[in-house]
Amino acid sequence: MKTSVSAFAVLLLPFAYTQAEPEQSESAPPLPTHCVHGTSGVFITPTAYMVNPAPEGEFWGKPTISATAAFLRHKDYQSFVITENILGTIELGYALERIGLGDWPSEVRKAGLPRVDNEVYVHNFNLRYALIPEGGFDAKWMPAITVGSHFKWNDGLSTINRQLGGACNQLGADHTFGTEFTLTASKTIVGLLSNRLFSRPGSVTATPSTPACSALPANAKQPSKAVPSTF
Repeated sequence: MKTSVSAFAVLLLPFAYTQAEPEQSESAPPLPTHCVHGTSGVFITPTAYMVNPAPEGEFWGKPTISATAAFLRHKDYQSFVITENILGTIELGYALERIGLGDWPSEVRKAGLPRVDNEVYVHNFNLRYALIPEGGFDAKWMPAITVGSHFKWNDGLSTINRQLGGACNQLGADHTFGTEFTLTASKTIVGLLSNRLFSRPGSVTATPSTPACSALPANAKQPSKAVPSTF
């Protein structure tokens, strides 16, 4: 009997150049990478910190772009993100997610159903506001708190639904776009370990109308490699 093991590896490649005095870097806020949905974060986990916030007294921050790829045994996934900060407290973000369906279309054909596309795209349009900065109200324990609105559009679901004669509608995937509202809190603890310890206490998401963004079937196999990077 053969046993196969699928490993999941994540490699973060952040690139940043800063010119700051040593004592300033000790108290500087972290420079977060992107999560795949178009906000600050790591892979699928968002954070409350702003990406490349505008310096005090300036209107625009530096634009940030990133690319993330996950290679699964029979499927693949890519995400391309760009964010821009305004006044240090407002973050505009866009993410294009591509989901390759791998062998799922062939399984659909084997089941006697029509031919379907082998990929879908999800567009994410994000607007976030830094409600409370970390350490706000002169409270060192205060986490950074960010509110956000996120419009999502699944470009490809309606095509597959037509190809399957409305089967997606029957399964509950009856709309392709929706809006999420989020409240995210993050806290960085300095001095507990040799490096900064980052904690994301919680994230609350309200989804009055969320598209069916997951195009992978329930029996999708575990990923074998994931390589996110931020530039």
